[in-house]
Amino acid sequence: MFKFCSIVSVFGLVLPFTAAAQSDPELESFFERFSSSRGGIVQLEARFVQTTETPDETLESTGTIVYARTSDDSEGIEGKRLVFRYDDPPLEYMIDGLTAYEYDPELQQIQIFELEDRPEAEAFYLGFGSDTERLTEAYAVRLQPPAESNPGGMAVALIPKGSDDALFEMVVLQLRAGDLLPVQIHILNDAESETVYDVTDARVSQELDATATTIVVSEGTAIVDQDEYVGTAPTG
Repeated sequence: MFKFCSIVSVFGLVLPFTAAAQSDPELESFFERFSSSRGGIVQLEARFVQTTETPDETLESTGTIVYARTSDDSEGIEGKRLVFRYDDPPLEYMIDGLTAYEYDPELQQIQIFELEDRPEAEAFYLGFGSDTERLTEAYAVRLQPPAESNPGGMAVALIPKGSDDALFEMVVLQLRAGDLLPVQIHILNDAESETVYDVTDARVSQELDATATTIVVSEGTAIVDQDEYVGTAPTG
């Protein structure tokens, strides 16, 4: 579905681990710090290098990622949005709540998908969102020593709780010291592949930039909704 589908794929390794925020004081403390560190973030923009390794090849891509907290003032609902912009080829992906968009400007096509409303969907916002309660409904969470490249930081492993259609088998977040922003997202896709997002140049804002958090398509772009062609984008 997405070029970054490694975030939601499956890996065949099961680790013996039991952890719950309710019974682990260290984990409870982490969740409190993590949620508190996200409180002042309305928008975060950063650069990333994505490296995907399989037995046959190693693929590397670069781009920009934008995380934003959005809201519907009329309903009093807080939402969230995640945008990936790849440099070459120039592809854009956006997850807005439970709706996903894939835009290919070279093909002049945008595809729209609806995601299931289940706790596992929090994985799309790995390292950026603050809904730890919903996240722990679907994943066991384990603290582990940070990588040598992340001195003073923290490392958190997320492991699906026994779902046959889990979005991934395990992901490890490297969170930097202080504000606990992610510097690396390491995803184990399957028994033979993994994807690593190295995140740099993070810029946090308390204001929403509509230009950075939306996808702008060109006139005449084909719109495909749930695999059905529904028309083209109008002028403007």
